[in-house]
Amino acid sequence: MSAPPQDTGDVELFDDLFGHFREARVFDAPPAVGNTEAEQTEPPKVNSLDFHNSEPLLVSVTDKDAGIRLYDVSKGTEEMEFFSAKYGASSVRFTHHPMAILYASTRKDKAAGDNVVEHHAIRYHSLHDNAYLRYFKAHEDEVLDIEMSTVSDTFLSVSKDRTVRRWDLRTEKDQEMLDLKKMAQVNKPRIACDRADEIVALGVEGGDIRLYTTKALQAGDFHSIQGPQSSGLVRPHISCLKLSNGGNLVAALLQGTIFVYKIDSGATSDAVNKGNVFRKLETGVSSDLEFDFTPDDKYIISGCGVGSVVVWSLESGNEVARVEGGGLEVPTCLRWSPRQALFATGSSKLSLWIPETVPGRGA
Repeated sequence: MSAPPQDTGDVELFDDLFGHFREARVFDAPPAVGNTEAEQTEPPKVNSLDFHNSEPLLVSVTDKDAGIRLYDVSKGTEEMEFFSAKYGASSVRFTHHPMAILYASTRKDKAAGDNVVEHHAIRYHSLHDNAYLRYFKAHEDEVLDIEMSTVSDTFLSVSKDRTVRRWDLRTEKDQEMLDLKKMAQVNKPRIACDRADEIVALGVEGGDIRLYTTKALQAGDFHSIQGPQSSGLVRPHISCLKLSNGGNLVAALLQGTIFVYKIDSGATSDAVNKGNVFRKLETGVSSDLEFDFTPDDKYIISGCGVGSVVVWSLESGNEVARVEGGGLEVPTCLRWSPRQALFATGSSKLSLWIPETVPGRGA
């Protein structure tokens, strides 16, 4: 149904390895910005991260200064720094080219007046010459997620305007739109895509998840999962939604708990339709976080406390490691490298984590 899980370079992942991960490189918080004393004492925080699919590159975006920073993770160095101060930036994603990225605007463009699609444009940015290649304009409210295809020039976006749109990098006009306005209590929808670019997961308040075919969004969902709080009077939003690399699992973070579901090949299993949970993982943190699957789909990793991350085995459902760094904040952004035994976390600081040593099996 989907692409096989990815490799992790020369290091095989196993339970005992995770306790040996350490912060190998820590990049200090950018300088505080703002007009008031309070603003000047609180530094910008990372609001999104992304690894390039084939090159050893990481890109980050910070909120208050709208800073865009490119890192070479093989050398542990910051290579470039840009600012999108006029437009803001969030939901950063690499395209196929290592020097080209997408990100969502977060600030009103005063020159655009009341033209809301200008305020919420998605920007296609060349890092090579610090120039915009194209603007993708259709959303009328904050863009919450951008998902770039790994196999084509298409990408998806979802917004508070309650639409999902499919785009092609080669043209400014959206290719397809899925209207969510008829769904009840949808205010902060999330999306995720599998690596084969076949499935789109849509998550809405209460934890409900619907699965669509990527190239036929308007055909409707082919499968749905009932969330744990889908029928409550108060339906909390999903803060992070991910499809596994192999496309056979979908996971959603709801009020500090990660709910993992199996997607069967026929999408007809009663157990899945009723929302039976394959794994329920407690982060212990009620604020919004980002988690990630490891490339082999055997583990999930998430921030879990001040400067620390937790790793669970999906085979057993057990916590296999909890590692602490030197930060004083919960790492709210987290991404695992698609090609290396390395992950990145972001709060006001950005950290790269690798195993300090590689123990033998059963060590």
